Order: sequence, then C-alpha cells, then structure tokens
Amino acid sequence: MAQKLVARTRGWAEDSPIAQIAEAWTNLYVGGNKYMEASYIFEELAQASSVSTACLLNSLAVVKMHLGQLQEAEEVLEDALAKESNNPDTLANLVVCANLAAKPLEEKYRYLSQLKDVAPNHPFVVDLDAKDAEFDTLAAKYAK
Repeated sequence: MAQKLVARTRGWAEDSPIAQIAEAWTNLYVGGNKYMEASYIFEELAQASSVSTACLLNSLAVVKMHLGQLQEAEEVLEDALAKESNNPDTLANLVVCANLAAKPLEEKYRYLSQLKDVAPNHPFVVDLDAKDAEFDTLAAKYAK
C-alpha cells in the first residue's frame, strides 16, 4: 500500500524532500534491491544542507548497514553525532554498527553508556535491559 501511495505522490511532488524521504523509507522497509535506491535518495538529501539532519543521516546509516557498508555507516553516524551530540537514535545505531563491525567492547559500551545517560527509556535500552534480565533469570535457573 505504501509503495502505491509513494508512486502516486511522485506524480505531483517528485522533487519534494518529504516525498523523497517517504520513498526512501518505503524502499528501506521493502529491502532487497530497494536498499540501493533508498541509499541514493538519502545520500542526495544528505548533501542538501537544508534537509540534512541527524534523523536523515541515521536513515542513510541504517541503509548502509543493510548493504554491509559498515565503515561508511559509521562515518555517517559520526557526522550525525557532530550535528546532534546526544541524539538517542544515533547512539543506538552506533551501538548496532559497532557490534556488526566487531568493534572492541569498550567502543560498544561507550556508546551504550552514553545512550543510557541521555535516554534511559529509549526502546533500544528498554529492550536490551529486558533481554539482560531474561538472560540472568535463565542463567540462574540452569546454574542450580
């Protein structure tokens, strides 16, 4: 349904940043060969200073992670962090990117600690804390 709506929107708002973002996010959701299309759209928008935000850069980084371009994703996330140093989504994506790139634990924990300080109720933190508690419960059960 979203793809049909985006296709119709292209007819009257093709150059609109909102329409382009909607198309890119739809492509990101669809996945597969649509990742590259999403990447091109986000890269083009990121070059326009008027719409280049931490949110947009996060979207570009997520696409790059899906494409396996982890170094590029990390660089984009660092740019997003420079724009907004305490953006919770940027910090969460840096944790994920560092994990995918098999970075040292210190780097992962630095971003995670910063995320917990900035946004202790961020969905990433809440989910991770729930998984930690569940692991501890199961470990205690089988330790007996």
